[in-house]
Amino acid sequence: MELRETLRVIRRQWLIITVTVAVGIVGGGALTFVLPEMWESKATVTFEGVASGSMQEELQANNLIAQQLPTYAQLAMTSEVLQPVIDDLGLDTTTVDLVEDVLAEPSADGGSLITITAHAETAEGSQALAASIADQLVESVSTTATDSDGSVSGIEGRVVDPAFLPDVRTMPILWLDLVIGLAVGLLVAFIIVVIREAVNRRIRGPLDLDRADLPPLIGTVPKQKRLAPADLVGLSETPALVDAFQRIRISLGAKFLDHSTRVLVIVSVEPKAGATTVAAGIATAAADAGHRVALVDADLRRPAIGVVESEPLEGGGLAGYLGGSGSAAGLTTEVAPGLRLVRTGPAGDSGSEALGSERMASALEAISRESDLIVIDGGAVNAVADPLLLAPFADGYLIVARAGSTTVESLGAATRAVLSAGATVSGVVLNRAPTGGADAGA
Repeated sequence: MELRETLRVIRRQWLIITVTVAVGIVGGGALTFVLPEMWESKATVTFEGVASGSMQEELQANNLIAQQLPTYAQLAMTSEVLQPVIDDLGLDTTTVDLVEDVLAEPSADGGSLITITAHAETAEGSQALAASIADQLVESVSTTATDSDGSVSGIEGRVVDPAFLPDVRTMPILWLDLVIGLAVGLLVAFIIVVIREAVNRRIRGPLDLDRADLPPLIGTVPKQKRLAPADLVGLSETPALVDAFQRIRISLGAKFLDHSTRVLVIVSVEPKAGATTVAAGIATAAADAGHRVALVDADLRRPAIGVVESEPLEGGGLAGYLGGSGSAAGLTTEVAPGLRLVRTGPAGDSGSEALGSERMASALEAISRESDLIVIDGGAVNAVADPLLLAPFADGYLIVARAGSTTVESLGAATRAVLSAGATVSGVVLNRAPTGGADAGA
């Protein structure tokens, strides 16, 4: 994942990350007051060889002790030493449990010192435990013998550093618990974010469309207050929408705005994604730029553009004509300078098949006589196959996806459906695109 995408995910999931990390820190701090206290004290013992003979014999005895020092350290953590300590201190424990709180380490430099570390839930307890183990180890190891000639040999041990009374506990440590809580919180937040990003396949902004397997992004329509379907007045009086549709018109370029009539079909991935709004916006923008535009409502199952007209629809409009009534010449109505509207009534499931008929071709031919651009609202391509019937008449399809609703997979399915009908996909328009936050902008 690139740095830019990582930062985008962090901005998008900042609330979850913040809450999870905060819970981790609070939980870590709470451990400081929940976990039992642990105190640590140390004592150091040493062992020396006893030899009343020559200097060489004494040196040999000390070398032997140095070699045996690790064994003496292990002895300090056995029942031979720990059981007398338990009896001496009156501890309610066993040697198996007590050994978990004891550590005996021989000096690393080859000397004759053993450091005993003891842990207990009180400062006094740790001091008493370290002192008792040190004394018991000295007693267990120290041995002397007198030979027949009166010479003395053996091992003598003594405590060189008595156990001290600690003034700072070793556990729990507030700052350490907070750091651990922070680390755990970050780890959990990372797992949650990864799962959410993997599961959520919705298109949330323009950057989600930057994929090789999807059509190019032609433009975005910002999230606005909900407009009535094909509210041409609302579209023309909303500056953000006017600018958005003018940008889309410019992106389409001369391909759909040359001297011969072009047919552009607007379809959505799913119902209510905004195909009608985008069709009306592009038609309005092209008319404002001086082109002769016809806006055709070809969604015969759920007609929407016709609602902008206050006059009743006589003869069923486009659906009526495709059904065999009326003439193609009377289909259009001028609603604004340069903009003519073709309304329709519902045709039912079977009537929509007429979208691919000769009468549809005749209707488009009649409309083209007074239009430079024909914009057709085709409806939802993944819901029904009706929009694909317009493929023989179309110079291109624009697919409308809705931010926060349309998934990458459903957009891919819509694209493949249009291509399989033999049509050209001119691009994607992202409707209700966010204007701020991590998913805004391209």
